[in-house]
Amino acid sequence: MNIYKLLSLLLIIVILFGCENKQNNEQKESTGQVLAYHPNGTVRLVVKEDTAYSYYKTGEIESKSVFINGKKEGISYFFFPSGNTESITTYKDDMINGELTSFYENGNKKMVGTYKNSKQDGDKIFFYENGVIKSKEYSEMGVLKGWQYEYHKNSNLKAKYHINDLGNVDEQIFYDSLGKPKN
Repeated sequence: MNIYKLLSLLLIIVILFGCENKQNNEQKESTGQVLAYHPNGTVRLVVKEDTAYSYYKTGEIESKSVFINGKKEGISYFFFPSGNTESITTYKDDMINGELTSFYENGNKKMVGTYKNSKQDGDKIFFYENGVIKSKEYSEMGVLKGWQYEYHKNSNLKAKYHINDLGNVDEQIFYDSLGKPKN
């Protein structure tokens, strides 16, 4: 990686995450270059080769992202303070390209979507915390199109909407909790 691009990226990250009250943290310093500290002295940001790691004030990992030529590339991970995965996002050339999956603290999926150039492109599914599908939507390059669906917590259909090529809802049907159409 070009040293000037890396230094520019690191400067931006330091500005975003803040840097004050620098103190030693032998474990993280031995695995990479420490670039920022929390006000309480714990490590905030470490870069090792092309990978940036950010940490909560408590020391638990917050995120892990790969940068190539100063841009996010590949899979980035974000974590809850508990250590459980909060989201997994695929990047190409600093844009979301591919699948983005977010999770509830309990580990169940919260949302799964497909993106192209950081715009939703394809299906996106939201889930209730218990794992039941909450809604499904379809987009092409960030524009909702076709049938969109919502579900009750018992997994029965709650509503469906059709969005035409002009972006307008041209049909909608609502359902009761038993899945029967409402009149």
